[in-house]
Amino acid sequence: ALASLRLIKIDAENAEFAVVQGALTTIRRLRPAIILEAGDSLEGSTRRVVDTLLTEGYRPFEFHDWTIRPHTVVSSYGYLNLLMIPAECNDFSSLH
Repeated sequence: ALASLRLIKIDAENAEFAVVQGALTTIRRLRPAIILEAGDSLEGSTRRVVDTLLTEGYRPFEFHDWTIRPHTVVSSYGYLNLLMIPAECNDFSSLH
């Protein structure tokens, strides 16, 4: 089993929910940051992933104009990269 994991990048062409479901044990145990490529070609598919990670105690952020800012959850997504951070991380420097 992995001893540590800092980051997961998920870009699975509308299979992101299945990836997160398959990785939940690892996500719960190691609490990595997660970069999620959002883009709904299946209605609500990104929202399901975001809702799952919110339930697991993650906070959503987005990349905008070379900065990272808090993300407001929406019902459907166009192309966007989201950064999901465990709630226990007070700032991005605590991810190392």
